[in-house]
Amino acid sequence: MPGTAWPPRLLATVFSAASLSGYVPIALLVGTLLSLVNQGAVTASGNATAAT
Repeated sequence: MPGTAWPPRLLATVFSAASLSGYVPIALLVGTLLSLVNQGAVTASGNATAAT
């Protein structure tokens, strides 16, 4: 890794439209599933609050 050339290139790759179009839907799906697993019973029972 010569000097500081790699971080900008890495960030450009990670935040490129092609990368984000694959990462964002997966992140939304995983986040939704985790929320359902962790808070599903509270939500289903109708006791959900803003903190839930």
